[in-house]
Amino acid sequence: MNTIYLNNEKGNDNNKGTIDSPLLSFTKVPDNSIVILQGKYIPVINLSGKNNILILPDGMTQLPPKKLPTEPILNFTTCGIVLNNCKNVKISNVSISTSYFVPSPSNPKLTAKGVTFTNCTECLLQNSELFSQRDTKGWNEKTWNNMRTGILLSEGLKNEVSSNHVFNTGGIQIASGGSLVDGNLIENFPTDGVGIKKYNVTFSNNTVRNTYRVNGNHNDLLQFHPGVESAIVINNTFTAYTDPNQPFKDTAVQGVGGYDKTGKLLIKGNVVSVDHPIGIWLLGTRDSVIDANIVKKCGATFWQPSRPSSISIQPSKGGGPSVKNTVTNNISTNYEIQKGSVTTQDNNYNSITKKFVVFP
Repeated sequence: MNTIYLNNEKGNDNNKGTIDSPLLSFTKVPDNSIVILQGKYIPVINLSGKNNILILPDGMTQLPPKKLPTEPILNFTTCGIVLNNCKNVKISNVSISTSYFVPSPSNPKLTAKGVTFTNCTECLLQNSELFSQRDTKGWNEKTWNNMRTGILLSEGLKNEVSSNHVFNTGGIQIASGGSLVDGNLIENFPTDGVGIKKYNVTFSNNTVRNTYRVNGNHNDLLQFHPGVESAIVINNTFTAYTDPNQPFKDTAVQGVGGYDKTGKLLIKGNVVSVDHPIGIWLLGTRDSVIDANIVKKCGATFWQPSRPSSISIQPSKGGGPSVKNTVTNNISTNYEIQKGSVTTQDNNYNSITKKFVVFP
């Protein structure tokens, strides 16, 4: 692969793209390139129709192992990432925030927000951070409500978002079939934490926590959209709030839900802590497996005291039944299971009654 250098301060698109003669923008970057980002800042990482490109900050020459950033990333920053119709573009170790944007006569307004992959295939974002601002002290409802930008995988196939820290902004929406979202920390958001909108998505080993109730939306920690099939949600931790004194604490946030006509879902090994009755709920689902999950109360009281946080399988919104599902090895504060919706059941424990349960 060719090695191409970019520098927002010293580059020029008439340059050769060498270390001493860097390019200014991505427009002249050829396919099959390693792009090294010199300096500290590129306004937007923007590629369209590019193939086989690796984007790294200065000092790296190859894709590093996946690792969640535990400290702020300071050596390379950008305002947003926009990939359109790209294949095998990989980006690592970048800090992404609209707060870095400084208006100028040539760029009076930032057009890109957050991270968007549109019609991309096998593209990757890893080891990076996405946020609005680092410090939220003094934020009011309007401030939080304006910080809704997140990560969007829009159409395309087999994209990946792994080992990133997403905070003080929107969550991750996955509308790209066969994609993987793994090992991320998603926290402090005024929206849904995660939306799964396409088939064969795997969401694994992530932490999703701390929603802010600052608008009329009834937030979900993770939502399967209608018609989603063959999605895998395993080994994640979902928590409504970690601080009982959190401002705008969302006791009404829902846990993991599939709200109409899903199928062949695997929900396994997750810990869901909410006050709302919806812990893990599937409506009108078929051939789905709920196994080895823990659903528990997040705070001191349930949102509806008469309805503890539940594992539930119910009819669809249109009244269609749930059928041929498996519910095994779970621990929950409550269960609400439609009669006849479960074909296989075993070893489900109610942590309030301290008894194993049998569904009709």
